[in-house]
Amino acid sequence: MEKGGIVDAGDHNAVTREDWWYPMWTKDACPGLPAWEALNECAAIFATPETGEKGRYLDGPVDWLKHGVERVEALDMTSK
Repeated sequence: MEKGGIVDAGDHNAVTREDWWYPMWTKDACPGLPAWEALNECAAIFATPETGEKGRYLDGPVDWLKHGVERVEALDMTSK
């Protein structure tokens, strides 16, 4: 800090959560949420022109090591 490289900004009370999130408007469009099983039934509401009828899953940066792709594959959500 004395050389100006790092500034101690103090503590904060931010809390992290490991969870899947979805836009709140989808709760009405996909009544089974928040159960993950509902995602297969409601894939079309998460679809994009690039995914066709399949939903799109967006994950964080790879270096966060949250294993999102592995979860999707383990839940058999890749081919629905």
